[in-house]
Amino acid sequence: LTRADTAAPAWGLRVGMKALDDTFAPALDILRALLFSVDPRDTERLRDVIVQSRAHYSTSLVQNGSHTAGTHAGRGFSPEGHLQEQMNGLPQMALINALAGNFDESREALMAKIEAVRDFLRVRERLTLSFTGSDAAADRLRAAVAGWTAGMRSEPVVPMPTGFAPYPRPPCEGLA
Repeated sequence: LTRADTAAPAWGLRVGMKALDDTFAPALDILRALLFSVDPRDTERLRDVIVQSRAHYSTSLVQNGSHTAGTHAGRGFSPEGHLQEQMNGLPQMALINALAGNFDESREALMAKIEAVRDFLRVRERLTLSFTGSDAAADRLRAAVAGWTAGMRSEPVVPMPTGFAPYPRPPCEGLA
């Protein structure tokens, strides 16, 4: 997540994983590392992630132009549309470009925000799982999640404002 304002909610963080039964245990180890062992203080890795994200947004927003335009147009119709635009649209590209352009000056603040997001996500009540697979893999997943959640905080999830402002009148605009 590279959301600029950690006080504003990101309504969803979806992490997907596909694995065969034979590779399920190592895949769970990777997922655990992704969710619980990310080190935002690894400056060179963070720089690489920012550079890769910049390349991703620079190409995908253009190559998927109709999706980009739809996301942009939908920002004023619903809170979900607003958040989709913030997280995956033009504002995200502007944020990534700013972070990449001023990485040395902004890295400490960025690292602190990533830590805040990580800590925000480490609450049991924010966790929802969906699983399709064999009984053996389900048992492994249950055991892994039980271990993960044992170390997570428990606190109520309080809805927060999204910053959504509905269109008073849908704009007529174009993107170039």
